[in-house]
Amino acid sequence: MKKSVIVAFSLFLLSSLFATNLFAQKVYKICDEEPTYPGGYISLMNFLSENIKYPEIAKANGMQGETLLSFIIEKDGTISNIEVLKSLSKECDEEAIRVLKLMPKWEPGKKKKKSIRFKMNMPISFLLTKDKVADPIYSSFEENPEYDGGVESLSMFLMKNLRYPRVAKENGDQGKVVMTFIIEKDGSISDVKIIKSISKECDEEAMRVLKLTPKWIPAKQKGEFVRSQYFLPITFNLQ
Repeated sequence: MKKSVIVAFSLFLLSSLFATNLFAQKVYKICDEEPTYPGGYISLMNFLSENIKYPEIAKANGMQGETLLSFIIEKDGTISNIEVLKSLSKECDEEAIRVLKLMPKWEPGKKKKKSIRFKMNMPISFLLTKDKVADPIYSSFEENPEYDGGVESLSMFLMKNLRYPRVAKENGDQGKVVMTFIIEKDGSISDVKIIKSISKECDEEAMRVLKLTPKWIPAKQKGEFVRSQYFLPITFNLQ
């Protein structure tokens, strides 16, 4: 009888420890505070542009596009469990993974003010450019670029035009798609890139709506219109 009690208690203890361990290792896709790269989006873009080396084989084959990576930002800000969700080529995929592993620690995501493991998707672009002299792109200016009517008008435009993808709803995909783009001197938008992904469907919808926006008011430097880099998060939130 005693042996049976001891065995039952041991099994109960083991199952409790196993359940506790599973809870501790839970990976979130939604949180109160999302992980952030040290220095923010501009620092992230600078890090990628400084460290990515275009594979020579990919260059020779005219290979360009995006490698989409999935990874977990651990409670201590380190990156783990890197997976390729969308492949461009073996060489580009390997380069994207190499650079991701070079990143410094992120500020981890938080839920109820506690650090959590958080799963992120990130596209890394490989684009072949022609050698030409272009106007500089500014990230700081005397007069900021803005949407005509300001932030409130932009929010209203997004609410009116954004359509939650059916597949994303069914999969429970939600969060923020973060895009970077250039506002040209004439207020048009160019070079749109996604730097924080939710899913293929949400990413495509965010880009679709961004391209619908009318011309922006360009940035000014020394009294003249200049090209500027802008970051825009678009939220998909299941109610």
